Amino acid sequence: MNKVILTVLFALSACAADAIQWESSFADAAHKAKNSNKSIMVYFYRDSAPAGYDIAWQRQMENETFNSGAVGGAAERYVCIKLEVGANKELADQYGCLNVSSGGGIVFMSPALEVRTTIYAFKEADIFAKSMNNAASDKSQPKTGGKTTAGQENTSGGTGAGYKA
Repeated sequence: MNKVILTVLFALSACAADAIQWESSFADAAHKAKNSNKSIMVYFYRDSAPAGYDIAWQRQMENETFNSGAVGGAAERYVCIKLEVGANKELADQYGCLNVSSGGGIVFMSPALEVRTTIYAFKEADIFAKSMNNAASDKSQPKTGGKTTAGQENTSGGTGAGYKA
């Protein structure tokens, strides 16, 4: 009986860990998004934090938010990409996630690679799922306006300069 309970618990934890299906190639994911007309979510993260960077929010997102069923459901509207900043400096810089005190960011884009919003801080699962749904909606438009600061959503959007799907 204990083996059955442990097996069920292990299976449930494995399902939670797979709430988001991550791609690892920006080019492949952009092509996939264009062909499926899905929005794009790029999670730029760091494995370790250089001096002056606070990446604790990234671990909290990975351990709590990304494992949520609500976030997993919202992620079905996206092609999701997980890229380490150090190995993808050019893309991280292009999308405003290289030299920010948060150490990275989560960029939401249209299938045409128009940046809709960027998040640089921890968000609880229900709030993050709402942000995902809003960014993916047909009514969501690319953001324009003021300067982005760590911990706030981006208001400086537009298309990623120089990248073609």
